[in-house]
This record gives sequence, C-alpha cells and structure tokens, in this order.
Amino acid sequence: MRPAVSHTLVGAVVAAVVAGITVAIMYSTLPLCDEEDTVSPSPPPSPPPSPSPPPPPLDPLRPAYHYTPKSGWVNDPNGLVYYKGEYHLFYQHDYETILHGNMSWGHAVSTDMVHWTELPLAIPYTADEQIFSGSVVVDWACSSGLCATPDMPVLIAMYTSFSQHEDANGKHIQSQHIASSNDLGRTWLKYAHNPVLDKNDPEFRDPKVQRYGDSWLVLVQRSTEHKLEFYKSTDLKNWGDAVGSFGPAGETSGVWECPDMFELAVDGDPNNKKWVLIVNINPGNRVAGSAGQFFIGDFDGKEFKAETTTDWLDWGMDNYATITWDNAPDGQRFSIGWMSNWIYTELAPTGPNFRNTFTSPRLLKLQTIDGKVRLTQMPVNYLDSIRSGPVKQEDKVTLKDASHKKDLRGRAVDIEVVFTNTDATEFGVRVHAGENQETLVGYDVATGKAFVDRTKSGTVNFHEKFPGRHDAPFALQSGSKLKLRVLVDHGSVEAFFGEGEIAITDVVFPDPTKDAIEFYAKGGSVVIESYSVWQMKETHHLV
Repeated sequence: MRPAVSHTLVGAVVAAVVAGITVAIMYSTLPLCDEEDTVSPSPPPSPPPSPSPPPPPLDPLRPAYHYTPKSGWVNDPNGLVYYKGEYHLFYQHDYETILHGNMSWGHAVSTDMVHWTELPLAIPYTADEQIFSGSVVVDWACSSGLCATPDMPVLIAMYTSFSQHEDANGKHIQSQHIASSNDLGRTWLKYAHNPVLDKNDPEFRDPKVQRYGDSWLVLVQRSTEHKLEFYKSTDLKNWGDAVGSFGPAGETSGVWECPDMFELAVDGDPNNKKWVLIVNINPGNRVAGSAGQFFIGDFDGKEFKAETTTDWLDWGMDNYATITWDNAPDGQRFSIGWMSNWIYTELAPTGPNFRNTFTSPRLLKLQTIDGKVRLTQMPVNYLDSIRSGPVKQEDKVTLKDASHKKDLRGRAVDIEVVFTNTDATEFGVRVHAGENQETLVGYDVATGKAFVDRTKSGTVNFHEKFPGRHDAPFALQSGSKLKLRVLVDHGSVEAFFGEGEIAITDVVFPDPTKDAIEFYAKGGSVVIESYSVWQMKETHHLV
C-alpha cells in the first residue's frame, strides 16, 4: 500500500501507456457459467504490443536470489496462492519508474519459491483506478459462477480499487473489486458488477480472502480506525455487512494495512490449533517507519480473541506487508514480505533500474519454547537447493577478543553457526566487511539482546533513520548456546535466532568490492561449536 501520508496521484494514466507494454488482462472470449456476470460490451482489444526491450544492465545491488522484476518499483506482495504446481507472487508494481506511482499488479510464478519467472502484468492500472493490494483464492466449486466450465475451478482475485477521481469531498474512494482467471493466472477478467464491497471510504483496503467452513471470509482494514472487519459470502460477489471486527489493539500509532489470519497446529499437534492474526502498520516500527505485528488467539468465524499481547513479526527495519500463501501443500504456511521501509524507500540507493525486493520466503510454525507458544519463521528448505561451493565448514573454534577470518568471502551467502560457552560481552559475525565497512549480526551478552548493526554497512547517509543497531530480547539456551542463521544477499541481511522465534531483517547498501565474512568476539571468549558458509547461486535470469 502507498505511504499513509499521501494520496497524491503520480501522473495521469493514458491508454497509450498501457498499450505500450505487455499486459495480461484482456476481455475474455470464454463462455462463463453465469452469463449475467460477463463484461458489458466493450471496444475490441488493442493490437498486441511490441516485444519488451532488452533488459537493462544488472545493478550491482540487485539481489542474487531474492526476486525483483526486470525493472521498476515494487512494494506489497499480493495474491499469494499455490495452484497446480505453481506458487504465484503478485505484487504492487510501478513498471514505469522506480518511485511509488500508479499501482498495477505485477506477477511472477515459481515451483519452489526460489526460482521465479516474471510474467506480464496481471492487472494494470487504468485512467479510472489503481490496483491496490489484495489476495487470490482458488474457487474450487465455482461458487462465483465465473469459471469457464461448471466442473473447473477458477482463480478469483479480490483487490482494492483506488479511484483515480476525487469524490465530492475531494477524497479518492477505496472499494473492493474482483477479477477471475481461467488460464492459471495468466490473464484476468474484471467482474462486470464491481465493486463487490464498497463503504464509500477512502481508507478501506487490503482484502484477504480465505475459505472458512462452508463460506468465504474476507478481512478488510479500516486503516485509520486501527481495526479490521470480517465479511462473509457464499459466492465471492455478495458480501453484505460486516459480521465482526478486531481492534484497535496493539500498536496503533500508524495506519493498519495488509492483514492476514490463519490457523496453525501448536508443535504440529492437529488437536491443538491456534489462530495467528497479522496486522501491518505504517508508521509504527519500534525505531521508525513501517512494521508488522501479530497476535495469537482463537477465531469463531466472527470474533478474534487474542490470547497474547502484540508481538513483532520482525525486529529489523525492512519487513513490511507480510502475508502468506493460500492453499500451500500439506497445510504448510509460507510467508513473504516487502523488504523496505516507507520512511526511506524512495531514497534508497538501489540503482537506476529497480527499487526494492522481497524477503526470503519463510515457513511459519507455532512452537512451544521455554513454556510459551511462539510464532517461528525460518527460510524455506527450497533455498538449500541453491547452496553451492566453496563450502566452508569447521568445528570447535575458540575466539578470544579476536576475529576468525579463514579467508571467508561472499556477497550472497547462507551462514549457519552455533556459538557456545561464552564469557564475551559480544559475539557474532561480520558480513559485507572491509575497510571502514561492516554489517554485524550478533549477540550482546550484557543486555541479553540479539542484533543486526548496519551503522557502518556502506552507504547510510541518505536518511537519518537508516544507520543504527536493531535488537530484540533473546535468552541464550543452556550452556550459553546460540544457534544463528544468516541469509546475506547483495543488499540485504536476514538473521534468524534460535528456532526462528526472533527474525531481524535489514537492507544494506555496501561497497560491492568489500565482501569479507568474519566471526568475532569482544570482551572475552566464545566457542564456535560449528559453522557452515555456503555460496548462493544466482536465481535471477532477466530475459
């Protein structure tokens, strides 16, 4: 979603702009089950656009294994769904600039959430509307009547339509629209009777649809009221009045956006399940800018009852708009977030051709840790498939007020390390390191906090809130043991502490020539019980 402080339109939309790119939305000629829901007569589609130009040169800070489109701006992930062997990633996308402008839905697909193929725009903006955030579900039984044939499922996207026109009060109304796809998400047909949910509200957005019992359930944010509302439908087209709501609760210093809610088995026990409710907020980060919070509790179809106080999804600065994949295999719950922060994102020195990326996809679980049910997140196992040599592994290294270098280098690496038996005041690992440059991932024994410190991470002076140390309370295991995993890419660091109960995600903008990796201890000694460092293969093939 756009920053809460502005609803300024960035440029007028003209049909010629849309005709000049490859887009995936078109008027369908497929017969529909419900003829009254077909699109009203329209002019014939424009001639096919000319092929896209060749890709621009790779930017030095373009990630090696985190998804970015060929060019342009991205923010919120949208429409996450698994269908017929493909993970779909839709996202907020301005294909014309690297600034937040007119929003369309970009689209990429993957069989493993690691190797992504960029597809043409799914739903482009028009002169009348921008396509804001939303979700996609598989309508298996064709309850919507929008399937090509009665016995085939159909993909239904529900998104926020941001009106390009001011109403009588000078506001841009946000309403909920749907579109359907009968070809694996490659082309989308807008519903003829949109909007399907309209409250004449300029701050009513980000629908998250799911199946609940024998009906459809959607969560929609009343963003400035710090609450979300629950609506039900049998056909995805008629929603009626809200059946319940949640909020205000937890952090309310900024607008609420991009909700998600799902059920997980505690410690894998199918007889002990809890609901997790995610609410993203902007601003509201403990330091500054945007962040995500979550609650654990119960849901009865109308009311969410939180059993925990709010907690942070991520303790860094750069994980926002986190949502999860619907219909994932084996009931697993995978998440992904936008890896940036609204307070400085348009100033970030990513490069001339792209701006922003997404976090690694993560597996979410509810686990009992130290007697408390915790939400944990760890990188998906599919990432193991892009580990490559040279692999550096070693056991039982003792550091005392020193660094362990061993000629470890890499700008895109996966690090696993176990520290133990420490009497140091601080220990950890330096990445993107060189003269006058380092990003620290470590543990402060005195304060009992895990941290990522990007104070000297490279280019940091483009915003006053960018440099700094971002930490989280974390208790060491018995024997002063710390298990740590760090995903390093050309412009990001994602740190997972313990079983993943603490995650810290930060973007960085280092000098690409400085790529040393060093384990270190300060104020005493620490034992590295074991460590492994893998180079990560590039998954980006811009064609």
